[in-house]
Amino acid sequence: MRNHLLTVQFVIVDEIHDILDNKRGAQLSLGLERLNEIANFQRIGISATVANESEAAKLLFGERPFSVCESGKKREMDITVLDTKTNEEKIKNIKDLSEKNRSLIFVNTRSTAEELGASLKKVGAPIDIHHGSLAKEVRLSTEDDFKSGKLNSILCTSSLELGIDVGEVSLVIQNGSPHQVFRLIQRVGRSGHSLGKTPKGILFPSDFDDYLESEVISVLARNGWMEDKRAERGALDVIAHQVVGLCIDFGRMELSKIHSILSRSYAYGIDYEKLRMVALQLYSESILYYDEDGESVFVGTQSRAREYYYSFLSTIPKTKRFLIKDVSSNRIISSLDEEFVVNLENGSSFLSHGSAWRVVDITETEVLAEAAAGSEIMVPSWTGEDIPVSFTVAQDVGKMRAIKEDKPLPDDKNLILEIVGDIVVLHGCFGTKINNGIARLLSKNLSKIIGENVIAVSDPYRVMLKLPYPVKTEHITRAFSDIRNVKGALEESLENSSLIKFKFLNVGRMFGLLSPDATISSRFISAMRNSVVYEETLRSIFFRYFDVEGTEKVLSQRRGKVILDIRKKPSFFASIGLERVSGADSIGAFQPRERIVAGLKENALSKTLSLVCLNCKATRFIHLAGAPEIISCHKCGQKALTLLGKDNQPKKDQEFAAGLIRAYGKPALIALSTYGIGPSTADRVLKHLHKDEQSFYLDLAEAQKNFIKNKKYWKI
Repeated sequence: MRNHLLTVQFVIVDEIHDILDNKRGAQLSLGLERLNEIANFQRIGISATVANESEAAKLLFGERPFSVCESGKKREMDITVLDTKTNEEKIKNIKDLSEKNRSLIFVNTRSTAEELGASLKKVGAPIDIHHGSLAKEVRLSTEDDFKSGKLNSILCTSSLELGIDVGEVSLVIQNGSPHQVFRLIQRVGRSGHSLGKTPKGILFPSDFDDYLESEVISVLARNGWMEDKRAERGALDVIAHQVVGLCIDFGRMELSKIHSILSRSYAYGIDYEKLRMVALQLYSESILYYDEDGESVFVGTQSRAREYYYSFLSTIPKTKRFLIKDVSSNRIISSLDEEFVVNLENGSSFLSHGSAWRVVDITETEVLAEAAAGSEIMVPSWTGEDIPVSFTVAQDVGKMRAIKEDKPLPDDKNLILEIVGDIVVLHGCFGTKINNGIARLLSKNLSKIIGENVIAVSDPYRVMLKLPYPVKTEHITRAFSDIRNVKGALEESLENSSLIKFKFLNVGRMFGLLSPDATISSRFISAMRNSVVYEETLRSIFFRYFDVEGTEKVLSQRRGKVILDIRKKPSFFASIGLERVSGADSIGAFQPRERIVAGLKENALSKTLSLVCLNCKATRFIHLAGAPEIISCHKCGQKALTLLGKDNQPKKDQEFAAGLIRAYGKPALIALSTYGIGPSTADRVLKHLHKDEQSFYLDLAEAQKNFIKNKKYWKI
């Protein structure tokens, strides 16, 4: 292949905006410098949606001279925002439009694609679904059917946002706000995609904030404004991969020569000493050898080099899926992406398949959960794959809120701390990254003050906290005013978090330190604190999730100007946020206790138990659903039956269990057969005076939950 590449004259990078602010762009930029070692070529970058041509050019050209051919960012577009009153009305409108137009219907997440797709197919809309999680053959078949005219409309995510040729498109429909201006331009631009035609798009917002956001983004798009993306620089895992690639290309190399080659790339951004640390990390993993000869350092490939290099040709993380298990019934409910699980902690709640769940524990392969109430704050199901909203867009939405006459008004200037019992909403129109940081720090400070875990989630317009109980107002205001040294405090808040575990796994895999199926502990991460793997983990977290400078600026300007608003009911704007994260639209009225009891009872009564008589040694099987209330041996008649356990089960435990069965009968069998409950725990549960069957099963569920949470701390 290298022989063929010797004659390359042009490298054309289309849709360059899509790789500008991520590791794929860094990889391409560094890779072009490797290609430049063997070929002399002209670089050309193309995009319809780049706000900062200079930043894109630096990524593509490095320090080489370049020219910009800019044909105008204010292309005429026909964009309409339709504010439908009900979901049924929205479904009907989209169905009608999909029948009358060759349309692409864009949604922001894969989960929304499946939900909306099911609703549209139910009413007979001529659509098919297209997103990145579907098999390649399915996606290609959908594209071919649309191009040939067999299919009138495609419901898709960003999978069809770029220049895939699917034929003529007359209308683009956007479900919900696209959240970003350049994304709206890119998507609507898929229609009328020829000279002389006008792109046409219709947006269907989901709530009032979404409506204002859609209007703001539409106006900014017409005016030619787009978000300013910054290139990802100094990604140490990408640099490590390219270093190994250079050694595969040219054999033994002087490290200073590698530094000279990669330094031509704008994405490189590190000094020679940092490169040496990267090389030493690869040496410690037997990927490269490392020789110091006087002041020179030489590196070359070792046995693992090729396997490592070809295993990580893509910078898109290789992630795994976790099973959700209902602890009350021990049943698998569904599965979750690793990037979603990273946002969960013990005690946090989330939505899955239209039901609310609360995390009991997270293992290496499973999320153990119990039923939760729909009124609780949920980690949104789109977390990890949703599109961030910029500070500029959020501020403009705040300005538009003036059409509502709420007092106090959470607009672009006011920062309002609203307290409603055990719910706290901090209103601030600061965008996704700034509110992410404030949410993490506010919950961390409040947790320290009250000594209990405080769950926080955020969106571009507010931070929402669920307290374990109502707390004093001064505790909440102090937690906010104590937010200082944003970067250091965020680093501290990441310790032992699922987020740093997830990112460390991704970076560790890309470095070759960890296998694709590896699992890690907080202790292992702590032991790697001085490594380039840990350094890259932190760098990538801050680049993607937080805006430290913006957060510090917002807090310094508004710290002493917080408006306190104590209410009995949430305000209009608080209600929007709470409905977004409480599953109000997805969940019918139910009592989680009833679901816990039903699951535990069904699981218990479906079992067949093996019993042995301690008196005559006779054995019998008994199905719990049909078991009598009082249980005695069928052979000798004595009440001396116990569960037939493991061979090494202590005799005293067998006798203790027999005593419980003799005293309590069938309830003792149910308790003893419940996962995680031994004779002593069963004794505690059975001694309680239960007013009804439900309270008995709830006690069992609580005991089981404690076992699940604590068993990982036991010494084996």
